[in-house]
Amino acid sequence: MIEASGTYHQTAPGAGRLATLAANLEMQALRLVHGKPVQSRLTAPIASFSFDDAPVSAVTLGADILERHGVQGTYYLNGANAGRTFEGRAQFDASHVQALHDRGHEVACHSFRHRRMRRVGEGDLAREFADNLAWAQSIL
Repeated sequence: MIEASGTYHQTAPGAGRLATLAANLEMQALRLVHGKPVQSRLTAPIASFSFDDAPVSAVTLGADILERHGVQGTYYLNGANAGRTFEGRAQFDASHVQALHDRGHEVACHSFRHRRMRRVGEGDLAREFADNLAWAQSIL
């Protein structure tokens, strides 16, 4: 969990002080690399509905619920999981991706293989996104 102050607190069961300290240090390091946060110029509240990894239920039930309320969602999809099971849940396939796009939802790029990005080098990171973009373009 990240508080408004930017402090990261590990909330997983059994997380100790050392894990919390390590996570706080990692967040501090990320701030040094990425600079200052961007300030919003929004004058009214806004909400965004997004789905990470998109199990089939997010594609079918989630999209239906959003559409009943006149809104669309953003689906962050990783090509390597298409048509597979991930974390015990059936994932989207190419027909789901096309249907989401046709229905006006945003199909957004994730890393292709769902790797831990903090441990990926710059070249591998670029390949992850390029591979996922190529996969998405092959469908859409």
